[in-house]
Amino acid sequence: MTPPLRPRDLPPFADFLWGRFGGTGKLLAESVTTVADESDSDSEAIDAPLAWAGAFVAPGGVRVAAVAEIAPETIVVIDGAAADAPGLMAMARSLVLRSNERVAVGGLCSTEFDDLEAVPLEIRAPQFAIEAPGELGFAHALACTWPEMALEPGARVAAARTRSSAKRETPDGRSGPVLEPFPAALDGIFRSLRKGKEPLLSNAALTAQALLTRDGGGDDLRARIGAWALTEGLTAERAEILGALVDTLNGVILKEQAATGRPSGTPKVVLFTMRLPKEAGGDVTGYFFDGDHAAKVKLERRHPETPLAASTVDAGFAGLTAIFRKHRGVIQRALGVEGGFELRRGFHADLTLAAMATSFETDGFVAVPLVFDR
Repeated sequence: MTPPLRPRDLPPFADFLWGRFGGTGKLLAESVTTVADESDSDSEAIDAPLAWAGAFVAPGGVRVAAVAEIAPETIVVIDGAAADAPGLMAMARSLVLRSNERVAVGGLCSTEFDDLEAVPLEIRAPQFAIEAPGELGFAHALACTWPEMALEPGARVAAARTRSSAKRETPDGRSGPVLEPFPAALDGIFRSLRKGKEPLLSNAALTAQALLTRDGGGDDLRARIGAWALTEGLTAERAEILGALVDTLNGVILKEQAATGRPSGTPKVVLFTMRLPKEAGGDVTGYFFDGDHAAKVKLERRHPETPLAASTVDAGFAGLTAIFRKHRGVIQRALGVEGGFELRRGFHADLTLAAMATSFETDGFVAVPLVFDR
């Protein structure tokens, strides 16, 4: 049997990999991470490869093998569908380049999404369960799905292996879609937002943002962001990530509002849920609108509010002030006002956001539901 032809541009550090896998199946594709991918340097070595991956024909799909210059003896393998080969190669290169020491010992290894912007969300794995090389001579990486990220780490590895064993078409299991079923995927994304460490925390945030900007994210994702925005006591790091998600969500909502084609003079009201201290009553529904349209509003006449303690009123208006100061730009965009204007604001402890929206819409307003963090 004639040995396979060595690729012309195969870097020397990948010779060991080629000797191990070159004869196992036809090389469908190859890819590299270069110095240029990692640096803005003008060095003459800008095109020098740092990591190499090849996709080889295998039963039921492809076997991707990757190696990095910094650890040429550490090979990581991912099995999957032939159509997913470019994304699988990118993830394998990132693993051997960023996490070669972790790959060598096995266990859970988070990916670095900053490396993987070109990888489709559907297969962009947040973590891999890695079997250490052992007798195989290579580390086998199995993608953990977002639903599996809702589990504790030990259960996560077991679930990934069980899923793989049930569906495997190759001896070591296959990596594939990571966002199915979607509601369970959101469980994993938000567990990672609440509890995950870097880079998993950023992976979850980037996934949620990408889902919002791609197709609006759906009502479930929006509701979860809204609920998280009411959480108190977040660390500075998580509060910053929450703020970015809130800004992205509100931008999507305003874009959707602009696409409705309503007459520009139609009055608008911004509605939102605001959390007060427990002793002040918990969650209430707040509103902002332009005072020029105050005569149209019959909210209090239509829905008289249960008398509130002075401390609750004070807490509510303090919250409204804080929200407006932090989110003034998006609120004014939503209301369609610029410069100076008379802001009318308030909250209602007895009405849901949907009921308040109905009341304002009856008075001729367009209700714009936004999400605010503080």
